[in-house]
Amino acid sequence: MKKPSANVVDLPVRRAAKAAPKPGHIDTWRGGYIRQDQRGRRVYYIAKRIGGDRFEVSTRCDREDAAEEHYKRFLLDPAGYTPTPPRHAKEKPLVLEEELAGRFLDWSLNVKGNSPEWVACQRQQLAWWAMHLGDTDLRVYGGDEPKRQWLREHVKAPLEHAKSTGQRIAVLARFFSWLRKVALELSPTTDPTFGMLERPSPGKPATDKKAITEKRFQEIRAELEEGPFRWAFDLLMATGRHVREIRRFAQAGAVEALPDGRPLVAEGLPRAAAVLALPLTKAGVPAWVPVSAEVAEAARKLLAHGFVPLGEGAKGWPHAIYGACAAADIKAGRVPAVALQEYAKACESARSDRERAVLRAAFRKKWLKPTESSGLFHLGWARRTVRTFAGNKGFAPYCDDFLGHAKGTGEKHYGRHVPLKIPTMI
Repeated sequence: MKKPSANVVDLPVRRAAKAAPKPGHIDTWRGGYIRQDQRGRRVYYIAKRIGGDRFEVSTRCDREDAAEEHYKRFLLDPAGYTPTPPRHAKEKPLVLEEELAGRFLDWSLNVKGNSPEWVACQRQQLAWWAMHLGDTDLRVYGGDEPKRQWLREHVKAPLEHAKSTGQRIAVLARFFSWLRKVALELSPTTDPTFGMLERPSPGKPATDKKAITEKRFQEIRAELEEGPFRWAFDLLMATGRHVREIRRFAQAGAVEALPDGRPLVAEGLPRAAAVLALPLTKAGVPAWVPVSAEVAEAARKLLAHGFVPLGEGAKGWPHAIYGACAAADIKAGRVPAVALQEYAKACESARSDRERAVLRAAFRKKWLKPTESSGLFHLGWARRTVRTFAGNKGFAPYCDDFLGHAKGTGEKHYGRHVPLKIPTMI
């Protein structure tokens, strides 16, 4: 007789509960724990005891899937694990040093064809980046997470309290693009900026540009010494063109005769004496602008000189205009004598050129606030000044064509088109 079989009883299985996070940890994961940094970002840490040794290291990852990849590498070699995979032993680090920056700037000037002013600006910005990057390797291995970390530490952090961030990012992006496409020092997989660096948006037209009066123009011009800065200022105020276009004219422009049959007989239109041939405008095409005899003579002198001097920091011309503005306001009595005495005394006690530059900037900010009839004049305001001056005299319909903004005059892109001259201050 068979013994009755005992019924199988399903006993509850006790499962290990997930360990509670320790103080300072916000959560745990398969490889260790998770902490929150000062920016509120989740950072995954590996915390394991292997072979009697305790390992505790940050993966620098803020996503679990990326941290899992690091954990796999850690298990293969716990003692040799680093968040950034080691470079090939034979590969030299790529560092932003003088020789590399010089190659880029030479390409920017002679191959890309950028203006000397922009190349000088690029040189200045690369020096700033070199100061912050130091000996940091510009190549980054290991995928997206190491690239993000590189950008946080070496790009985002230095820019937090910096000025002109848009320009700094633009130069850095162009430099890395050159390293990748021209110098062939980087590839899309090792370039930390490729597809991950936010480019600055195109600049919006400034709304604080002021059109100065004819009297103010004459005051500034009277304080400028005879020379390339004054000649260039005359051309700028007579044509309403961009500063870079005037600089290009000084290097490769020409003074030409008026076309046959010009100037046209039209009531109230000013007569031109010559035509300035601009080799390259902002639109990428040449242009011809009619000017008076006085301006044509200044143009010939500027062409004979061959260039508009850059000066310190490529700001020689603007600083010459600022100095003329200050001299005109002082001569007109717009700046109190007491303020001038205090400024002179402070400059004498200054210990360096930098301190004197800070004092000069503070003096200008307080006593030379830009207005239509006083204060500093910026070269970028010339275009608005020319248009406003002619428009107020009833020549608004001709301004667009004169300044190169006309619609429907496509012939200027294919041949010599000389617009009608509008009234100018010189």
